[in-house]
Amino acid sequence: MGKYFTAGEFAAIHGMSKQTLLFYDKIGLIKPAFVDENNRYRYYSAKQMEVLDTISMLKEVGMPLAEIREYMDERSVEGAILLLEKENEKLTEKIKKQRRINRRIKAKIAQLKEAAEISGTDKVRYEFQKRRYLYAEGVKEPFTLFDTDVAIKTLFEEASREKIEHNYQIGSVIPQKKILEGKYTEASKAYTVMEKTAESEHCLVVEEGVYAVFYHKGAYAETPSTYVKAIEEIKKDGYIISGDSFEDSIVDNLTAGNEKDYLTKISIPVKKMV
Repeated sequence: MGKYFTAGEFAAIHGMSKQTLLFYDKIGLIKPAFVDENNRYRYYSAKQMEVLDTISMLKEVGMPLAEIREYMDERSVEGAILLLEKENEKLTEKIKKQRRINRRIKAKIAQLKEAAEISGTDKVRYEFQKRRYLYAEGVKEPFTLFDTDVAIKTLFEEASREKIEHNYQIGSVIPQKKILEGKYTEASKAYTVMEKTAESEHCLVVEEGVYAVFYHKGAYAETPSTYVKAIEEIKKDGYIISGDSFEDSIVDNLTAGNEKDYLTKISIPVKKMV
């Protein structure tokens, strides 16, 4: 047939099935150059290659077939510019979303690897931690675990409303005053970790410094016993607590089916006794 291609040949050149090409014909997206009256075979011309390329490109970026057909029926330079700019904006936003998801997955993998490498939870270590940015929501009185859960739900709603980038890592703040009073589960704030600072009243900056770090394995309600042992060790090592405690949930109900396997990382700023 010279410069004409059968439906099968034309589809193969563009990496699609013959059935897809026939469907495009059925909905009026791209018609064959002519149909053989004797055998009803469809034939496409070389000039139609760019047309099918355009359709494939628009479909690949997520444009619905109905919108593609509407555009193809009334093509123009101005229309092409507007269409491609619109689709490029959608694609750019989609790429940003995928990158955010990728960063969140990497953060969770890092957390789980940290959990897997912990040999024991009965020892306190001292480490220098860099500045962190948290998106926090205040916990309401009487500061029960239920009140903390409510604050967590609220903070994610607020973060979504403000379009804050975070990694879904959940944590809570136990005020220094509460620690000294032995009220280890009365959190003042619930938080999630932000990727960078933000112009928001919910933004909480945790300054860099030396922290006493220890882990609690098991149900969160049982953290007091872990706190008591850790505080005794901190004093024995010649340190004093100098700020609020930050509790990061490392293993929770997303990655463990039993509370006894939960793991909480606790970081408390400390200073050497004078």
